[in-house]
Amino acid sequence: MITSKKQQITEHLRTRIEGGEFDPPADAGPDGSDGGKLPTEEELGAEYDASRNTIRNAIEVLVNEGLLERRQGSGTYVRRGRVLTYDASPSGYQPDAAHFVRHYAERLREESGIEQVRQELDVRLLPAHKRVARRLGLEVGAAVIRRRHIHILDGSPWWFKDSFYPADIAEGTELMNPVNIDRGTIKLLAELGHEQVGYTDTIRARMPNPAEQRRLELGPGVPVIVHARTANSARRPIRLTVTIFPADRNELLYDLTGEVSDFTEHAT
Repeated sequence: MITSKKQQITEHLRTRIEGGEFDPPADAGPDGSDGGKLPTEEELGAEYDASRNTIRNAIEVLVNEGLLERRQGSGTYVRRGRVLTYDASPSGYQPDAAHFVRHYAERLREESGIEQVRQELDVRLLPAHKRVARRLGLEVGAAVIRRRHIHILDGSPWWFKDSFYPADIAEGTELMNPVNIDRGTIKLLAELGHEQVGYTDTIRARMPNPAEQRRLELGPGVPVIVHARTANSARRPIRLTVTIFPADRNELLYDLTGEVSDFTEHAT
């Protein structure tokens, strides 16, 4: 099979990138701006005996694959491969609990070298769109309270989470306040007479919409992981939490020790 000059250069650069030739130093910032810089287009053109346009097109393929990123006025950099683990296990998931946020921040600093962990919280009363209404057992357009958390690590948005509550549960309660709830919303809901007895999860991957791309500062070609958890009391759904993770920097952990699983172990 005959391959074009651009394809040959793309494949060779991909091999060099995956082999770590252009990796940034360990102490580089999370955006890779302190290292991992590719040679200039002119230098690569001389190295591969190719035109600048051919080099530019080859680099564009790797940018779209999420391996490289262009920085205006600076050059082209290898994207750092920092991947953080999000604990979605029953014991690890405590939405809105201030102590959980503090503990999570401490763990990130210790295990991943993250220095600054903060979140932005926004609370709004909204009409439920079709997907939210279906999950919460409501009519489309019914009032819901949305609590949105955007998690920012070392200045970069890492994921965001929308928690939706039926208005008849949330109105007039602490869920309306734009602050973390120290004891967590699971305990708060129980105090309000809506004890959580179980939940269902769905996980899927898709390409981000324009708003998600801007909010998470995603590069071209980077998909997102959509983790949706519907919490139920003995009588009804009481909370829907939808978390959007950039797939290039996050992984989900489920520790099901002691849990019955329908999955068969398989090699990957």
